[in-house]
Amino acid sequence: MDSGDIRETEPLNEARIVQDKKLTCCQRFGQFLSNITVEPVAFLALFSNILSSVATQTLGLEKTCRVSLGLDDKICDSLRAQNQSNNFTVYERMVQEYYSNQLLWKSALQALLPLIMLLFVGGWSDATGKRKSIMMVVLSGEIMQCLSNIINVIFFYEIPLQVLLFFDVFFVSIVGGSSVMFLALFNYICDITTAENRTHRFGLVNLCIFAGMPMGLALSGIMLKHLGYFAIYGSSLTLHALNFLYVLLRLSDQARSEEQKQHDGRGVCYFLKLFFNPRTIKETFKVLFKKTENNRTTQLCVIIITVTFLYGPFYGEASIMYMSTRYRFNWNEVDFSIFQTYNFGLNILGKSHCFSWRLSLG
Repeated sequence: MDSGDIRETEPLNEARIVQDKKLTCCQRFGQFLSNITVEPVAFLALFSNILSSVATQTLGLEKTCRVSLGLDDKICDSLRAQNQSNNFTVYERMVQEYYSNQLLWKSALQALLPLIMLLFVGGWSDATGKRKSIMMVVLSGEIMQCLSNIINVIFFYEIPLQVLLFFDVFFVSIVGGSSVMFLALFNYICDITTAENRTHRFGLVNLCIFAGMPMGLALSGIMLKHLGYFAIYGSSLTLHALNFLYVLLRLSDQARSEEQKQHDGRGVCYFLKLFFNPRTIKETFKVLFKKTENNRTTQLCVIIITVTFLYGPFYGEASIMYMSTRYRFNWNEVDFSIFQTYNFGLNILGKSHCFSWRLSLG
């Protein structure tokens, strides 16, 4: 047959185009909402965490001043308000030195405890096909953290600083924290997307994650100064609870195979044996040394090393940034929130420009 005689008797996209043209704005918006899955989970999880982060540091410093060191209320009130006229810099330094020493073991716990979940949860999730339950467990830890902080505010003088710091890190880290949450989110996206739209959905989830940072920072200082600790922790608790209900009622694990379903309902002992399977650790590290085409193993190792050098200093700086600005510039929580909002806003702008340039290169 001559190529000039070829005719498309049933255009593949014509029906879709006609259908899209007939959709009203409300229908298009409804179609958009129906495609939303884990994006709100990503936004609410990070927004709630950032919202309470400044409050927890301020609570720790205030508890150090009033409870651990037993300083006079006039001194602690002045430090809380960052009142320069009283020239209490020496007390600010004393409080920060004591608090920083306590942060050493807290940071160690924060780094080590999530490793337990991170080493095993990926293999268990792949074996069972369950992503939703991982998100719910992490959100349960976030809820417990908020409740713990509320109790520490209620019994401010009765509970020591060490208890505040321990449970602030324990409930979240023992279930994996944000690392496990992001693992579950991106695994879920892989399950519900095709190769063609997966990158787009990954970008949308990342956008929701980074949007939660500046918004949480912008509100945290203002709410803390004018409404207090209960407003901060109560809001975070409510948002985490709503997020938990959204995951429970809206999301469902996709396309689980019969092999994955055979692990269901076999008791606690079987679950623990399956979850803490030593082979999972072995298979995880085998990925790094597995022979692949185009030196992909080398590329993966380089990426891991790069991420370590990038995020190590980032988290280290973030842990002391608030205290540093308090001491050097006499900033309060509102000043710090404004600065960090500006900081993350520029960060997102830079990332957007970088991604746009990279995509234009194909």
